[in-house]
Amino acid sequence: MIADAIAKLWSATVQANAMIWHPSAAITAEKLIATGSGQPFLAGPAVAALPKYMTNQIALGGSATPKIESTIFVGLWSELMIGMRTEARVEISRRAPGVREARRRLWSVYLVSRELV
Repeated sequence: MIADAIAKLWSATVQANAMIWHPSAAITAEKLIATGSGQPFLAGPAVAALPKYMTNQIALGGSATPKIESTIFVGLWSELMIGMRTEARVEISRRAPGVREARRRLWSVYLVSRELV
């Protein structure tokens, strides 16, 4: 639920400023009908006030309902940071005391980080 995503941000004292979703999710939301009355379902004020941006770059389909499910991203996009991970190099003094132990620890960290890639 979109309202749940907004509430999660509010609990972290973050005010969402937009949401990004797939066009099929937008169409599904537009077609929602209230049970009983048959009237179109109206979103709550927090959801209705959010600017909504559509992109077909969000993958469609989950394991249970392919081509129906979609992910919706809600956030404070002015705080988004995109970075590219590059290889890091750390050098240790060969003359400092405890060098062997430090090298052993760094080698372990390096091996673990290579496994995560």
